[in-house]
Amino acid sequence: MFIYFSRRRAVADREEKSRPIFCRGFVKGDKGQLLGLELVSSKQARRLRCSVAVFVCWALIIGIALMVYIIYIVLPSQMRLDIGLNETWYLRRLDWLAMTKIYGVEYLDLPVENVIIGHTEGYYCNQRFHCIEQMIKIQQDHTWLSRNDIIPNFLVGGNGDVFEGRGANVLGAMVKDYNRKSISIMFIGNYVVDQTDQLQFNHTQILVDRLVKIGVLRPDYVLRGQCQVDSLTISPGQNVMDRLSFFPHWDPEDKYELPLPRYLWNIVKNSSRTERLSCAVALLVLITCIALIVYFTVQSSQPADAEDISPDDWNITREMWLAQPYDYHTFIKEEFRPTMLVIIHHTASKDCTTHAQCVTEVRNIQNDYLTRLGYDLP
Repeated sequence: MFIYFSRRRAVADREEKSRPIFCRGFVKGDKGQLLGLELVSSKQARRLRCSVAVFVCWALIIGIALMVYIIYIVLPSQMRLDIGLNETWYLRRLDWLAMTKIYGVEYLDLPVENVIIGHTEGYYCNQRFHCIEQMIKIQQDHTWLSRNDIIPNFLVGGNGDVFEGRGANVLGAMVKDYNRKSISIMFIGNYVVDQTDQLQFNHTQILVDRLVKIGVLRPDYVLRGQCQVDSLTISPGQNVMDRLSFFPHWDPEDKYELPLPRYLWNIVKNSSRTERLSCAVALLVLITCIALIVYFTVQSSQPADAEDISPDDWNITREMWLAQPYDYHTFIKEEFRPTMLVIIHHTASKDCTTHAQCVTEVRNIQNDYLTRLGYDLP
């Protein structure tokens, strides 16, 4: 009987050791199980059960699933901001029938610090119905120009109606270097010839104040005309530029970077006569040095005609191209018969146009045959 229980105990010990560490000690019918933990006697250490490992794995899976659900489904994605301007003269995108399926919308990092005023350079309108027609046409034109949507954030009609363009928190596309740090506003029309109305400026100021209040614009924002930040345009036209002083945050200074010719001309214009003379002498010396370098470089690259005279007009013997000597008796029989076939082939190497180049190339070909194949030119 003692031998039987000893063997049974030995088998149980081997099964216990063969299990993974975190599963050892789990036997069907064990007592003291609570949440996968095993209560053992004082002679044994307390160990983690397999059920604990399973519980932890399921907890991780459920936790990750909940995080994905909350982030991508429960939490709303960023959307076009409604500025809450409830005025009869303010029209949202739905009010002027804007296209709704706009792809690739990118949002601004608010608040921004600039307001840029421009004009559409198109037809002028001072009635709501005609301005809505112009808005639809402008959006179509801008979309066809691969801008994805109407270009500015807001537009202003000739009667003072303000239209939501891209929106307050959407990246505009009016001035490349300022799109990410500005709100763009376009007056509908060509204000090189069209006249402005005071309502346009009054409603624009109310709009800008609202954007400051809701955190779209910084309180210390700066307002400029488009031509003040882009030297290649006359937008918003002189008739608008003459009245930008109405806005308290207007900055009359230009902030665009001058193109190189104009930048250099300003430097020359603002320098003294001595400085201009010194620059002219230095420029003349520089041009002379460049011309000499180019001249001698071209001259040195041209081969001398006197050194490239061929010994014969066309028939160059082996001695003339300095061929390496070779014993032909091994391959050529004493009895020579005229051939009946002429084969024309190319060397598949560099071409040559002068005697010196061709001599060098033929010698290289002969050396290649002698080195690799052990015989002379075929």
